[in-house]
Amino acid sequence: MNFIKKKGFYVPVSIIIYFVLLFNLPKIIGALTIASTVALGAYLFKKNERFKKKGIISKVLTIIALLVVFLFCGIGGLIYDPVSVERHELATEKLKQEEQLKEVEELKEKQELALKEEADRKKIEEEKLKAEEEVKKIAEEEEKIKAEEDKKKQEEKSKIQAEEHKRQAVEQAKVEAEKRKATATSKQVAEQSSTYVWLSETGEKYHNISNCGKMNPNRASKVTLEKAKSGGYGPCSKCGPPR
Repeated sequence: MNFIKKKGFYVPVSIIIYFVLLFNLPKIIGALTIASTVALGAYLFKKNERFKKKGIISKVLTIIALLVVFLFCGIGGLIYDPVSVERHELATEKLKQEEQLKEVEELKEKQELALKEEADRKKIEEEKLKAEEEVKKIAEEEEKIKAEEDKKKQEEKSKIQAEEHKRQAVEQAKVEAEKRKATATSKQVAEQSSTYVWLSETGEKYHNISNCGKMNPNRASKVTLEKAKSGGYGPCSKCGPPR
């Protein structure tokens, strides 16, 4: 068991045990550390002649080491509260979780907002396309109506032109008929003026020959057809004179 007496063994073991006790019994070990540090400092600077003979650097380093142990292990042990630390850690963890939850909610809200904006954008595009289709449809209907109106106008125009052509043709036919009638009348008049018939002495008919029926050819008179008609004579039904 000689190894227990060696500093290389019991110094590290003592430090480990000290810190285990410090973390489990912080207030008691902190108070003992403060008392031990004060007692050790008083001993070194007042009663230990060997320490008094050391240089200023050694003394300063010793004071710094004692202050570190006094502050961090002594005072720190007294003010250290595992429950408070645990509560603080829990509060910190809770706060961290709340922040993470808040970040998740914010991310979710951003995603929902992005989805909503995307949906609104799609809706606007759909409404725009619908409006364009309606405008296109209205334009097509207007073009169709215009085409039908133009067709109707063209048909009416063609009908009017056809009726005009028909009227003109009728008028032309009337004019030509009147011309033909006038020509025929003129011809008939001319023919009547140049055609001769026979009148009996006592009868009311004009004849094609001078001896028709009981006519006396010696007393029959030759006159123009026009003169016979103007005199009130009618055509004979037997000899068939010109009319």
